[in-house]
Amino acid sequence: MGAMLDLFRLRVYPYFRSAAPDGEWARYQESVRADPELAEEARRAYKGTFTGDYVARLEKEVAHCGACLPLTFVDVGGKLKYNDRICRTASHAILLAANPDDLEEWRAMFASIEVEILAEIRSDYHGRCDTVPVPDAEGVLRGTVHRLERGEDVSSRPTILKLAEEIGVLCKQERGGDMGTTYSIVSSTRRLGNQESTHLDVTFGEEATNDRIVRDASNGLEELKLAGGKLALIYGPASLPVMVVLAHGLCHLYGAVGVFDPKMASYVISSSHDPDYPLGMLIPHEKILE
Repeated sequence: MGAMLDLFRLRVYPYFRSAAPDGEWARYQESVRADPELAEEARRAYKGTFTGDYVARLEKEVAHCGACLPLTFVDVGGKLKYNDRICRTASHAILLAANPDDLEEWRAMFASIEVEILAEIRSDYHGRCDTVPVPDAEGVLRGTVHRLERGEDVSSRPTILKLAEEIGVLCKQERGGDMGTTYSIVSSTRRLGNQESTHLDVTFGEEATNDRIVRDASNGLEELKLAGGKLALIYGPASLPVMVVLAHGLCHLYGAVGVFDPKMASYVISSSHDPDYPLGMLIPHEKILE
């Protein structure tokens, strides 16, 4: 999954979630490269099994990520069981297998929950090069990727780059193209019980580095001319420098500031001068009403 970080170059900022209880977290490959023994020890300790509570939590989490984030990757592993529930709110699937005949059950499962298959990639461990995916008659990208060795960096492989490009195009189509700025902030008023709150939908726009993005974020915040109040909520992706800009601007105006955590499907109060909203308080997303 770390190979998909090439999407940053395409102005897409993905969120990664490992859904299989096999002990391999989203940045596992990078961990193996840094310290193979420690990574393997952690993987064995983290490995678990599917349980009813685990599947229910994942099902809810994936749905929330898909609803609020521009791009989420979910690694569901190689076991079919329960994935019809975990993947039911997904939009696309990428299938990877050494033997394409092993994918028939997966094709049927994704068809049953109406998830479009974007690509089917054959893993050719002994191959010496990739076969760059091209669309077949049904529009499914088909190709090969060679030598997927645990801990080895494959981010520059032609097939990986092609998949990243195609996913970037899908995301750009979804959001309607470029926005004319490197960072977009849209303000609206929401309700939490009887209390009004300021809701900020934020997202990246044109490709740029943080030195420019922080200036656009600051200008965007000033242009909103926010009046302030008890609570401000931030919903969407931000780099750490951008989040500092947002926090600086909002903490002067609001008693408390919450930031959305897609894994918890809640806003986490991250700055507070208001006893009604103590630091670390969780506000479930579904309690915020338009």
